[in-house]
Amino acid sequence: SGVRLALPAIVNNGALTLDLQSGAIKRVRAMTMDASVEVFRLALRHDLTPVAYALDDEDHTVLLHGPRPNRVTASYLQSVALHQPLAKVDLASFARRATRCLSFILLDLPPRLELLFRELTALPGLTTHLGRSVYASGVGVGEVQAEGADKASAASALARLDGGTSRDAVAFGDNCNDLPLLLWAADAYCPPDAAAEVLAAVQGRIAPCSEEGVATFLEQVMGHVAPPSPI
Repeated sequence: SGVRLALPAIVNNGALTLDLQSGAIKRVRAMTMDASVEVFRLALRHDLTPVAYALDDEDHTVLLHGPRPNRVTASYLQSVALHQPLAKVDLASFARRATRCLSFILLDLPPRLELLFRELTALPGLTTHLGRSVYASGVGVGEVQAEGADKASAASALARLDGGTSRDAVAFGDNCNDLPLLLWAADAYCPPDAAAEVLAAVQGRIAPCSEEGVATFLEQVMGHVAPPSPI
């Protein structure tokens, strides 16, 4: 609220790119209906609570989640409920409503997620990321979206629109789902509390989020120039 940016926003791990000024969709990579229903079904079979982001008929994002969320998932749902419509659904309701599913997020103990993701990686047409939360100790994070939908492919598509390439890009990230983008960009940075896989792959370092690391970096690179509008 109150923030105006000329740049588009890449969300849902690269499955959706939005123009923040008009709200228009610039790029979408949705999962197939069969694939999204199968992910939801398998998650329920493993007694997990899938959280799915989907587009409705008016191109608005809705969040559909399974029953009985655990404590961490319930906390996540509460945090996004401030700006995101939520709906608890069973498998049949999900199949009716999620005609354009963008991505899934699952939060639980790592061993429980690993069992599910062994099955998901065998399904065609999906991109999966399995890591650990950098915000809650001992919590695993699993994410699923359509094959070819990741932050790097979305950023590359945006760069081509402006005649740019990865050589023009600077990327920041802290978790495994950020790795494709971090490896694509010419300059990449992560905070010291990033996931171990990210720390091993990325040489650049910035201050942690709690110390406004990205903002500090941009100020150092761009100088203290007052923007024409709030950013």
